[in-house]
Amino acid sequence: MLTQKDIEKQIEFNGKLVAIKDLPRDHAAAFNYGHYSWDIKSRKVWSQGRRFTPETCLQADDHLGEWINREQNLVCRGCGLDFT
Repeated sequence: MLTQKDIEKQIEFNGKLVAIKDLPRDHAAAFNYGHYSWDIKSRKVWSQGRRFTPETCLQADDHLGEWINREQNLVCRGCGLDFT
């Protein structure tokens, strides 16, 4: 799982130093900060009781997931983005 310190790390983007958290959505997702925009647009979010939103999820790289709804939906443990 990423930490706040991880997403504050600066990288070079278009010739400038930019914090990972400030990158455009899909570039940030490449560093596992949040999910990709096409997943967010096309999938349901089961957000109740979740710590993050899909855009700001620090567990986007957690490939374990969590089964909910009597094991009908596999969701991100951080934000509830559905991957079933």
